[in-house]
Amino acid sequence: RFHTPHGVANAMIMPHVLDFYGEACYDQLSHLAVMIGIGNESEDKKALSKKFVAAIRKMHADMNMPVSVKGMKRHDITAIATRSLTEAHGELKSKFFEPISWLMDAGYPVPKYMDQNDCENILKGLLEPEARL
Repeated sequence: RFHTPHGVANAMIMPHVLDFYGEACYDQLSHLAVMIGIGNESEDKKALSKKFVAAIRKMHADMNMPVSVKGMKRHDITAIATRSLTEAHGELKSKFFEPISWLMDAGYPVPKYMDQNDCENILKGLLEPEARL
């Protein structure tokens, strides 16, 4: 619908998702920051993780990558989030199974699960500036 190539969409959303993961992936992101030479092992893991995400954002800017989905409006957010979560967790995800959903989840392996509200908040970060109002 928005004619955004899959790879571009992944690149656009990546820093937002990494921000969301936060503490759940400080070990991994801090290691990556050291590996690419933007920090050293003696630095705080949280600070290194933030440097890594900042480096991704800088790389996007250097490559003139889009940071918003052209034509996406606030009223599109709920449906997009719902489709995304259904893809990630399957059709069986429901309030009935929520307490044991981790047992039934055949979805994507991620460091931290997001709910509908989390997903919608991330997607709002991809709105064009005039659509954010």
